[in-house]
Amino acid sequence: MKYVKFDMHCHTAEGSVDAKVNIEEYIEILRSKGFGGMLVTDHDSYGGYEAYVNSGKKYDDFVVLRGIEYDSLEFGHFIVILPSDTPDEVYELLRYKGLTLDKLIYSSLQRWNTRACTSLWRTLYELCFYYVLESAKADCTYGTF
Repeated sequence: MKYVKFDMHCHTAEGSVDAKVNIEEYIEILRSKGFGGMLVTDHDSYGGYEAYVNSGKKYDDFVVLRGIEYDSLEFGHFIVILPSDTPDEVYELLRYKGLTLDKLIYSSLQRWNTRACTSLWRTLYELCFYYVLESAKADCTYGTF
C-alpha cells in the first residue's frame, strides 16, 4: 500500500489574514518536501482554493482539496471538509462566520433537505457536542470547570 503525505490544515495569503504564503508557493513548498496534497482551510474563506482553481494549474503528483476553518459562535473554530458533490449553496453558507451551530444546521436543512446533507450536519452536530462534553469533563477533572 502506498501512503501519501497530506497537509490537512493550510492557510493561504489569498484567504486568511494570518497567512503569508500564496497558494502556488505553498504547493511548491509542500511538493519539495514530498507531500502529495493539501487541504486548504482558510479562515471563513475559500480564497486560496479559488485562486488555485482560477490559475488553471493541475498537477499529476499533487492534490488540492477544498475545506474551510469555520468560526462558529459557540464552538470556536473547526475544520469543515465536505464531499465533492456538496451543493455550492452549502459552501456559500459557510462563508458567514459566527453562526451558532444549530442555526447553521437549520439553514442548511431548510435549503438543502437531502438525506446526505441531513446526515452530514447531524454527524457534525454530534461531533461538536461530543467535543464540548469531553472538554468539559477534562476541565472538571482538573477543577477548572
